Amino acid sequence: MVCLKFDAHGWAFDVAVRHLMMSFESSSKALASERKQAAFELAAYLRGLKAGEPPIGEWDDGVLLWDRERELETQIEMLDEAAMALRKAFALSLYHQWERSAQLWILELRKPDQKPPKDHEDLVKAVAERGYPAHHRLEAARQLANTLKHSNDYWGCRLLKNWPGVFRAGFEPRKFLDWYGVVELTDAQVYELADIILKSGPASGV
Repeated sequence: MVCLKFDAHGWAFDVAVRHLMMSFESSSKALASERKQAAFELAAYLRGLKAGEPPIGEWDDGVLLWDRERELETQIEMLDEAAMALRKAFALSLYHQWERSAQLWILELRKPDQKPPKDHEDLVKAVAERGYPAHHRLEAARQLANTLKHSNDYWGCRLLKNWPGVFRAGFEPRKFLDWYGVVELTDAQVYELADIILKSGPASGV
């Protein structure tokens, strides 16, 4: 019989990250379902036009104000943008969950006259000394979070070097770049990030 040691920090951390991912999965599926329905309606409408059905829209003195095709295309574009914003929001939340949790893990061991960690590297070191070594990809997770938060060259270029897969293929940086906008996360990368975060803290032992 193997006895597992329960770790309260690990249990709380595991629950927090998994709840974040449950919320992400639920929201992502809802958006995907709406997109699928809009795409189905668009395809059906285009088939109808080819079959000779009249277009649906509004005209003013012969000028098209709107039509069903563009309406559905716009809806799909907005759903894609919402899905991307959702992934980025949860990417930030996942890293911040680690950062906040790490501060709590080391708090109980800090001596009254001991200064708190001054930066990320200090925090990682302190957490490792606590017995919770960080995943080797945690720095890339940090760079992703800071690129999304600050949208500057300092973090963006580091992210491009360490996690190029979060940018579209063939991406090249340029001046006055909106780094937040050029990050293109997939659902799979959000799950990968969650795994990195979970493996950068204590195991629950349950």
